[in-house]
Amino acid sequence: MEKLVAELKVQLEHQQAEITELKAENAQLRAENAELKEKLAQYENPKNSNNSSIPPSQDPHRKKYPKKEKSGLPVGGQKGHPGSHHPWNHTPNEIIPLHPEVCSHCQSQDLIQLPESVEARQEITIPPIQAHVREYQTHQGICRKCGKRSTGVFPEHIKGLVQMGPDIDSLVGYFKGLGHLSHGKIARFFQEILHISISSGGIQDCLKRLSSRTEPLYEQLIEYCRNQAVLHSDETSSKVKQERIYFWTFVTQFVCVFVSDKSRGFKVIQRIIGDTFKGKWVSDRYAAQLKIIALHQLCLAHLIRDFQYLMDCETSTWAQLCQSLLKYAIHTRNQAGGEWEPQIPAIKQTILEISEQWDALFAEPPPTEKAKKLFKQLSKRKHQLFLFLECPDVPPTNNLAESALRSYAIHRRINGGFKSHKGAKDHAILQSIIETARRQGKDILQVLSLKMPLNLAS
Repeated sequence: MEKLVAELKVQLEHQQAEITELKAENAQLRAENAELKEKLAQYENPKNSNNSSIPPSQDPHRKKYPKKEKSGLPVGGQKGHPGSHHPWNHTPNEIIPLHPEVCSHCQSQDLIQLPESVEARQEITIPPIQAHVREYQTHQGICRKCGKRSTGVFPEHIKGLVQMGPDIDSLVGYFKGLGHLSHGKIARFFQEILHISISSGGIQDCLKRLSSRTEPLYEQLIEYCRNQAVLHSDETSSKVKQERIYFWTFVTQFVCVFVSDKSRGFKVIQRIIGDTFKGKWVSDRYAAQLKIIALHQLCLAHLIRDFQYLMDCETSTWAQLCQSLLKYAIHTRNQAGGEWEPQIPAIKQTILEISEQWDALFAEPPPTEKAKKLFKQLSKRKHQLFLFLECPDVPPTNNLAESALRSYAIHRRINGGFKSHKGAKDHAILQSIIETARRQGKDILQVLSLKMPLNLAS
């Protein structure tokens, strides 16, 4: 009997060891299975421009729209269309009188020319483009008192024997900032159109001078942003050679500031704006953006896409209800337009109802994994989602900052990265002034040459 018990004990130990091994293997297989399921879900429901922040150009299978069917109507504006035309210029540069040379009735050349015009038409042309060379010549004068000679002094900005003026620098900046042209293409334009010989190095010198000249104005734009009631902020990546850097933007309706920095962290916001912002801060949910002490409005367009992704990959009912509520809140606010006043009892009641519905959606976590993660992120940020309902000057999205970054995104796509951090900073200064001038309807060349001021009154 003792021998049988010993054998059973040994057998039991082997079975327990086998069970332990099978449990460990089972746990490993379960983990691998969960990982594979997640990868499969991402493959079957990939992120795209509809359910994430991926731009439409990177969608793996972009929808191809069929060609529009022919309507059978004639080409061009249809009958009843108001049409458009070039505006009449009341101060033409040149007036060419057209007098009759012969009588259109009897062909006589004996005509009395009348001073009044019968009809006028205008032709818009461009005169021959050529460089305007301004030569400074110093002269001497003899003093009647001491008899010694004095020589005239060149203007302070005239340093070299032959140099480019500030208008040339501004034109180079315009082509680089708005046209996104390479140094070589800009130099070619100057050579072939303006007949000015300039190298790619000369183009770079123009941009350096322009940056140095406009940097004080750039600092004024930053100071302006610090004192606004509403400020939008966003960032995107860039490169200096092979090093990753970031382009930040701080935007109001009429002023745009770009900042180039090695960091994507909160220290950039601290340096430009500070630890605290007295107004309302509109941004996405990136951690660095949320660290500044301010009244925050999170971009609901981002959230709507995030909820769409949960609907696509997890068929989340909770995400669908959240997305519908956000869309309803935005639509309600937009429909009221300028008449949206939170203190009106009816509107106040609408805001309360939206708030209560949101609280109900966050009473308990949703069942699916990805939805739980977003639930946790948003549970403490309700006050940052509906600020736009309480403050009529706050929009529900961060489109203002994102649209400002599009110009840089185009530049990055065409020109790639930068060769130096100084070049990236100079481009940030240039883009800031150009974009601000555009938003204010100013003449960009005049602003770049500092001949026209920007409106920076708070």
